[in-house]
Amino acid sequence: MRRLPLALLLIAACSLPLIPGCGDDDTSPQPPSQPAPDGGTPDGGGTGTPDAGPDAGAGDTTAPSVISSSPAEGTTGLYPVEVYYRTTGQAGLSERKVFTVEFSEPMDTSVIQATLLNLTDSTATPRSVQGTWAADGRKLTLVALQPDEGGPVLEEDSSYALDLKGFRDPSGNPLDATHPGLGDGRLDFKTGANDPLLNHACGHTLVDTVLPVSASATPTGTVPRTDQTHKLYEVTMPQEGSGYSGYTRLRLAPETAYVLFLDHEVSVALSTSTDGAPVDSSIETAPPACSGITHRVLFTAPDAPEVRARFTSPDSKLRVILEESF
Repeated sequence: MRRLPLALLLIAACSLPLIPGCGDDDTSPQPPSQPAPDGGTPDGGGTGTPDAGPDAGAGDTTAPSVISSSPAEGTTGLYPVEVYYRTTGQAGLSERKVFTVEFSEPMDTSVIQATLLNLTDSTATPRSVQGTWAADGRKLTLVALQPDEGGPVLEEDSSYALDLKGFRDPSGNPLDATHPGLGDGRLDFKTGANDPLLNHACGHTLVDTVLPVSASATPTGTVPRTDQTHKLYEVTMPQEGSGYSGYTRLRLAPETAYVLFLDHEVSVALSTSTDGAPVDSSIETAPPACSGITHRVLFTAPDAPEVRARFTSPDSKLRVILEESF
């Protein structure tokens, strides 16, 4: 048999696909080419820099603002206290003042404290006021309590500012102090007069046992009394037409000023028991010192044995407290 030259054998072998080591370059199997990363391709179709994605960018730079508050910015005549029953710590009657602030966007709810400044008394120490956030992170309720050293929550007839500049949104943007809602990042207001007698009566609505009274349909005969001061009466009136009306009687010190506190607005007519002569009185809306008192009747007792009080209301029940004026 004729033998082929060695060179021809090598050429024939290299034509087979599974023989490694042939040719000038390494022809070992290579992994398939991979697609280029997002944002760039090997053929020059991009820069080669990874794509930042749709959520990337400079971030939130919009400053939050106050869109509403209670009291409103610039309020005057704000009643300086609210009487309430404290259930935490040493339970009992106490005073506070509640503020609410609503922001234009959800806020960083880890910040819960504002600073209360007395602008009338420059020697007064700024006070911290703690707050609680609503679930949406936009509404904050702040409660000012009585100072540790004693005294009212807020002084009457004084200017105050609730500094809110420490609040920010989750991106760290501070409160917009130039927004018309506040102007300077502070909630400014002025208090009105305090009424200790009203505050005292509010205490009775919160802790006293109710004394039930059934009013008489007529001013004569058996008419129940509602003339003890410092007592919380609940008067039930008989029906009259589409509403309710009834009488109670009051034995009072002559020529003495009294206040009759009410839990809702009703018609009140006072007259003497002897001849039915009307007794001058006036009814007015009470400052919001507590939820149990909304109106009050002011009058001076005449020089008469008794006074009849006629209550007329669309409701069958009425709570009243009689107090002698200070």
